[in-house]
Amino acid sequence: MRTLRALLRGEGMGFAKAAELNGYPGPKHVLDLADRLKLTPDQRQLVQAIFDRMSTSAKPLGAELVERERVLDQLFQKGESNLDRLARRDGRYR
Repeated sequence: MRTLRALLRGEGMGFAKAAELNGYPGPKHVLDLADRLKLTPDQRQLVQAIFDRMSTSAKPLGAELVERERVLDQLFQKGESNLDRLARRDGRYR
């Protein structure tokens, strides 16, 4: 799992691992390897735009994940960690 800081910065959550294990790198990795891949300036610009869109979309999701984990941590600290109490806190898990 990524660090909290990485999640809040929109750096992704590591969900691309299956793609990467099968030879499909994510946009951040393509940018990191741009020189070795001999990307043209236009290709770099296109991949950067893809990365920027991904990062922009990932930031609110990362913030939501961090907040939900904070709430879950508080429930465990209060001893309210049984399934019924957790389900009442968030109706989506019923």
